[in-house]
Amino acid sequence: RSLAPAGPPDRVFTSPALRCRQTVTYLLRPWFDHPVRLDVRQDLRELDQGILRGLTWAEAEQRYPQLCQQLLRTPTLIPIPGAESPAAGRQRAEAFLASLLTEAQPGETHWVVSHAGFLMHLISALLGCPQTWGLDIYPTAVFEFALDVSEGRPAGLEAWNPSRWRIGRFNGTDHLGWALDG
Repeated sequence: RSLAPAGPPDRVFTSPALRCRQTVTYLLRPWFDHPVRLDVRQDLRELDQGILRGLTWAEAEQRYPQLCQQLLRTPTLIPIPGAESPAAGRQRAEAFLASLLTEAQPGETHWVVSHAGFLMHLISALLGCPQTWGLDIYPTAVFEFALDVSEGRPAGLEAWNPSRWRIGRFNGTDHLGWALDG
């Protein structure tokens, strides 16, 4: 089964990271002649890990052994020097979602190509959760949400109407040809 849905998107939002832009190019190959609005957005970048940015875990343990031991020993969130705070990541996700919902037109299809850390915040914001869930988001996983934006975010009794907002796929990997167990 193909990763891409049956039809082309109207708009694609992507992180500026090379791997995300390459993914978009690959995904849009079936519709190379179809006009698609492409928005490269800084707000879709991965969460900044500060002094651990770009390091493997082995490299981080060599450079910052005390910090790495603290991270492994405690369930308490330990700030990483220079890193983006979880609250800042969540605010960025909520701001992107608000702009997406404001700009979206009924019947449009939008794709968002981003990174696991940021997507955890975006999915929690989309689902209206006050906390960020620890999801094991697989590389190239597909999340498919169908949102009825004709009247904005549902409120009152409409917030309980499951026909307005639906989840089609969640962390889907069926396009890879094999299942991932989590």
